[in-house]
Amino acid sequence: MLPEYDVFLRLLDEDGFYAYYAFETARDLLLRKKPSRINILTNADLSSLMRLFPSNRLISNRENGIYTLEDNQKVRFIIIDDQNLVRIPGLLHGRDSYLKRIAKGLMFNVEAFFYDVEREKFYDPLNFYRDLKEHIIKTVESPGVAIRNNPLLGLKTAKIFSETGFKIEKELVKVLDHSSDFEVYRYLNEDIIGDFMDILVSERAYEAFLLLDRWGILERIIPELYELKDIAQDKEYHPEGDVFQHTIQCLKYVKKPNKNLMMALLLHDIGKARAKSNGKNGNPFPNHSNLSKEIARDVLKRFNFNSGDRKEILFLVENHMILDAVDILPDSRLKSIFESPYISNLFEVYRADLSSGFHSLDRYYRATRKYKEFLKKKRLREIGIYS
Repeated sequence: MLPEYDVFLRLLDEDGFYAYYAFETARDLLLRKKPSRINILTNADLSSLMRLFPSNRLISNRENGIYTLEDNQKVRFIIIDDQNLVRIPGLLHGRDSYLKRIAKGLMFNVEAFFYDVEREKFYDPLNFYRDLKEHIIKTVESPGVAIRNNPLLGLKTAKIFSETGFKIEKELVKVLDHSSDFEVYRYLNEDIIGDFMDILVSERAYEAFLLLDRWGILERIIPELYELKDIAQDKEYHPEGDVFQHTIQCLKYVKKPNKNLMMALLLHDIGKARAKSNGKNGNPFPNHSNLSKEIARDVLKRFNFNSGDRKEILFLVENHMILDAVDILPDSRLKSIFESPYISNLFEVYRADLSSGFHSLDRYYRATRKYKEFLKKKRLREIGIYS
């Protein structure tokens, strides 16, 4: 099914271990989708994995017992051992009951699937395939029990929705609508940041962020973003609504999401809440790009972005309006912008920003023409035709 990854499972099987595609990987295979993440459930220990995959350094992931190949961030090995699982010639005795115990410990029905490459067989130990066919997200336990066992249920439900687009069971929505225990989101940890970023770079980021807002989670994770609510904008330029609505809507106009681009869109107008009282002469948010950059700097540190990613995102935030001025920028400034390694994402920020305000994209296309003209002249200079 996944030839480039099947080899990992076969190597484990040949060495006497069991190995399955698990959770969202098996789910996506059942849905005939190419999985974005490869989860391999195995009883091999870390030393065995290092022996079998010597050219790939294994690095620990967000949870204990999970390791990722350094040169392939898609592949995760989930190590869960069970002394009751005994290998005898041709089969793993106790496999079905073992997979059932693992499935019962999961949070969501749509993750409780496994696939055995060697036997070309799917396992559905809790009989959730009907829910999968009907596109319904449920918790394995009752929603009330699930949220008591894991207070991050709201964030993780939004993540599952962002991956699948499935309908969320009414009882689960009801529990999340009335949940008021947000203390767990007060301090960001690796688990919260990881789920949040998975949502942000998904194709359904906009819809998932509306859920996080509805459940009161978004304002705990990025309170600076929540400050944009009710910050009014001129309807002539922003008929979509306040700054918060504009910012969230930007996410749905991105064609190919990546983490730096999407984070820049979340933060590009975040300074408007602090600039609102300074408006005059028809400019209601003076200096908001620089204010946004300063606020973004703190947010990115809190989210543990590395220095390289922070540099790009801050550039995008600071310059998110610069392409509006391509016809009047001095040549030196235009050159520094067009030769930036971040120019591709800058154009995407600009296009999404315009689209969210329901503006014509004429200005965007004018900027792209200017950029193509710049590149053409640069090539001609390099071969000595244009001076």
